[in-house]
Amino acid sequence: MRNKQTYSNCTTIPQGTWRWSSFSPQEIACRGTGEILVHEAALDGLEEMRRRLDKPIIITSAYRSKSHNRKVGGARRSQHLKGMAFDISMQNQNPFMFEAIARACGFTGFGFYPKKNFMHIDMGRAREWGKRWTHTEPEFSVETVPLMKKPAIKKTTTSAGVVTVAAGGLALANPGGNGTSVDAVAISPITNTAIETNTAIETVDTIRETITETSVDPAINQIPSQISNALPSMEEVLSFAMDFVGQAATFVIDTAPYFAGYTHHAIFASAIFGALATTYAVWKRLSF
Repeated sequence: MRNKQTYSNCTTIPQGTWRWSSFSPQEIACRGTGEILVHEAALDGLEEMRRRLDKPIIITSAYRSKSHNRKVGGARRSQHLKGMAFDISMQNQNPFMFEAIARACGFTGFGFYPKKNFMHIDMGRAREWGKRWTHTEPEFSVETVPLMKKPAIKKTTTSAGVVTVAAGGLALANPGGNGTSVDAVAISPITNTAIETNTAIETVDTIRETITETSVDPAINQIPSQISNALPSMEEVLSFAMDFVGQAATFVIDTAPYFAGYTHHAIFASAIFGALATTYAVWKRLSF
């Protein structure tokens, strides 16, 4: 592939010639006609920016055909016509860091649109226009870690008996190529803007490690074991209760002759002694 190559439609790019893994041809193609001009130097710079930022780059406008450029009111000599310019949303970016990295990656033209929340970058002559974002009242979104939701799982069996799983509206690759996922791809095939759940997972792990490593007085950790050691074992409690009830029963039997005709009194006395023994055993168990 030469340094610049134009295709009538982004879907006609020869297989194996697209080497910018963070972006799809659909993201770079003209939004009005589907035509695409592949400018290797500009795409190399954009790919390097994606690597350094380590987050998705949301492209709102890249290459424009002449007809589409006129339709959107673009400049007559716009760098978009040459495939060297990109309009990038600041929704998930810090504009100051984004500009610095763009300059480091070879971009020389900058247009600032804080009210519309996007930045124009290109590889034309060095220039800039518009009003930069302010430090005191940033007009870009504050980034937060998205809550992870359990995706819906759907399955489809291929003719070869292989099961293809589709989750969250994204069809997983089918190695056999014989099956079709039940879920249609719910978003455009833009690999760059897919949500990266690993970030959320790593954040949760970091929080857990922080809590685990927090300094705590070692004496506090010893309290449960000290309480456990101070309490008599359950076997000791049962042994004490059985011994107490046995002594109470023996006393009732030994004194029964003196209470002739009052057997029910003896039974009642035995029950009372048993209740007292049980109560005392529980109290003994809880006292330390």
